[in-house]
Amino acid sequence: MGVFAERKTVFVVDSSTGCLRMTSEVLPLVKYVSNLQTFAVAFGLHQKKQMSTSITNDTAIARIQEVYDFDCQCIDQVNAFLGTEAQTQGPQGTVSSVVVEDERRILLALEEIRDLFRKYAPQLLDVFKLKKAF
Repeated sequence: MGVFAERKTVFVVDSSTGCLRMTSEVLPLVKYVSNLQTFAVAFGLHQKKQMSTSITNDTAIARIQEVYDFDCQCIDQVNAFLGTEAQTQGPQGTVSSVVVEDERRILLALEEIRDLFRKYAPQLLDVFKLKKAF
């Protein structure tokens, strides 16, 4: 992947698909990369040499919710621009609908864990942590 800019336009070369994408507004691209980082940090992706750390279930839920909401908003805006309600698969410039569904499932699972702890063992909510590195 390569990124370069000319005046106010940013070009992204995606070598895996052989596509050149361009954006004339940088802020949405920055927001996307920021959300991608939030997702990666929540699960410790690409931190092989760092020590694993833990986060609370509520922190994980908040981070995944933020990424999920952003991805849904992107898909809605792209579909509105294209005049369709079809599921996205990636080439439209958004994450695929499969990724969004995975995010939704992770979010629901974390919320179910939280709700079970609240119902049956609220004292464990402060003790239960998720590892950030796999």
